Amino acid sequence: MILSPVGTRRRSWSESRVKSPRLGHRLGDLTRYRQPRISSVAIPGKSVERIKINVSGKKYELTYGRLFRFPKSLLARSARREEFYDAERDEYFFDRNRMAFESVYYFYQTAGELFRPEHIPDDLLMKEMQFYGLLQYLSLPGNVLLSVGPSKVIVPGNKYQRMVWELFENPSSSVAARLVNAFMLLVIILSIVMLCIETLPDLDEENGHVLARNRQQKNGNKSDNITGDIRTVVYVTQSLSNKLQTLFVIETFCIACFSLELMIRFLASAEKRRFFWNLLNLFDLLAVLPFYLSLVVSSQSVSATQSAYTLRVLRLVRLLRLAKIYRYSSSVQIFVKTIRECVKDFLLLYFLILMTTTVFASTCYYFEGEHEGTEFVSIPAAFWWAIITLTSVGYGDMVPVTPAGKINGAVCVVFGVIIITPLLPIIGSKFNSVQEKAKIEKLLTSEKLQISDDDSSESSEDWRRFVTFAEEEELFEIPPSVKNLILDSQIGHNVRSRSITVI
Repeated sequence: MILSPVGTRRRSWSESRVKSPRLGHRLGDLTRYRQPRISSVAIPGKSVERIKINVSGKKYELTYGRLFRFPKSLLARSARREEFYDAERDEYFFDRNRMAFESVYYFYQTAGELFRPEHIPDDLLMKEMQFYGLLQYLSLPGNVLLSVGPSKVIVPGNKYQRMVWELFENPSSSVAARLVNAFMLLVIILSIVMLCIETLPDLDEENGHVLARNRQQKNGNKSDNITGDIRTVVYVTQSLSNKLQTLFVIETFCIACFSLELMIRFLASAEKRRFFWNLLNLFDLLAVLPFYLSLVVSSQSVSATQSAYTLRVLRLVRLLRLAKIYRYSSSVQIFVKTIRECVKDFLLLYFLILMTTTVFASTCYYFEGEHEGTEFVSIPAAFWWAIITLTSVGYGDMVPVTPAGKINGAVCVVFGVIIITPLLPIIGSKFNSVQEKAKIEKLLTSEKLQISDDDSSESSEDWRRFVTFAEEEELFEIPPSVKNLILDSQIGHNVRSRSITVI
């Protein structure tokens, strides 16, 4: 390691890189020019360059060796941190939360371990990590309660393809994406409403013809009523035809929107071969297929019975459109994730209900089995009564009449409250936890999507200059492992994810 002679100072990398002078901005001193300077501290056997950081009055120092590990962060890139440079005090000033910066400082020192103070909210900590450009390096394991590991998302490389992809896959990316998200949600709701309206008796074609025939038979065969009956049949048929035509037009519009959305998302996808391996994409396909299949069935010369049965099955498949709401509603996504988090709790609840149902159904059968006209004819038949009693529903279709059976029913209700009530706060707390995870995941996703190719190439050139300058000036020795880490992470755009330890 080579040290500078006494009385001389070698150029720092920041001084050699910046060619134009920087205007000092403290206290209105417009005549003073000074470059951002990286301090050099000499210790026995080595020279270490470091930068000075002032966060709301509290000062820190970080060496380049710490910054190398996160080359795309704000502090590691001179071009991004220059706007925070204080020329008079020769430091970088940040008017940010000091307590949260302790976690940032610890993250640099430990090469990726996140220290989370108890009094710092998760959303505030994530915002600070986002500000310092460290959010993209987080890889949060599932065993950390208040953290979430975002699913792997492959973004298209083409610029225009990526714009279309973000329009449909990332609603928070732009105003247009939010409008598309809201429009598709309205179309889904309209489609579901039409699905329900089609089942009304007045809109059933077969029921309409039956209604017309009933009116004709009611009037009898009087000659005076023949003309009126014919007019009634024609009116009912035309009215029904107009209503069905309106419903068909609305249904066609919804299917056209769904088909166009599915086609665009498929074309914008970066992995077209695995596109339909995604369960949501498969549901989207099944949501539009019944419409086209029903058109094919209606045009084929098949029997009326087979055609009606096929159309009923296809209409049932249309219920899969409800699954499309999951894609466009964040609340539904949080609810589904909560159900996943509570799988073990629900399994425990179902097991306890099954055991309790078996016990009380058996005892009620033996208490009520000898009574004349009893509805508890078997233990499986008594299961229905036990379940609705445990859940405090009580339809009243099956009731015990003997004193022992009534006591058994009262105890069954109490046990239902004892079993179900303790698990509700657990599910509620996990719902809040999943909600916090969703906020953090949203920050992680938006931060990673903001990293552009231009930004990566600029950072790569920045660090190549630094490595070349350090070797030529012999300021200090860069270990091969650190040098490879810099070049690999920049040239190959292979950002290593860091694990998090919450303390």
